[in-house]
Amino acid sequence: MKIAIDYDDTITKSESMWAVIISIIAKEGHEVVIATAREYEGSDIASFRKKVYSLIAYDIPVILTRHFPKMDILQDVDIWIDDFPLGITHGIVGCMYEPCDSVKKDISNV
Repeated sequence: MKIAIDYDDTITKSESMWAVIISIIAKEGHEVVIATAREYEGSDIASFRKKVYSLIAYDIPVILTRHFPKMDILQDVDIWIDDFPLGITHGIVGCMYEPCDSVKKDISNV
């Protein structure tokens, strides 16, 4: 099984908890991928990955979707864990505009 976990406002909400969860998933033989909407270039991505690896203690893939829909970048994921599900299906690009911000506010009360 392949599990994609968001970084910002998901893993960062409780890094030690997610480190334990990810280690359990990995020990069970499942694949874990960190799928973040972040966009980096050059050495910035290397330092970000180093930070993630130091938190998680596993050399797992970190996929930067550059604000595009995560499903478009990672198509073979079985389980998504993300604080903003629209980022999986629609991406973040549109969320820089008011209509998407209001949708995010509306679904946060669900």
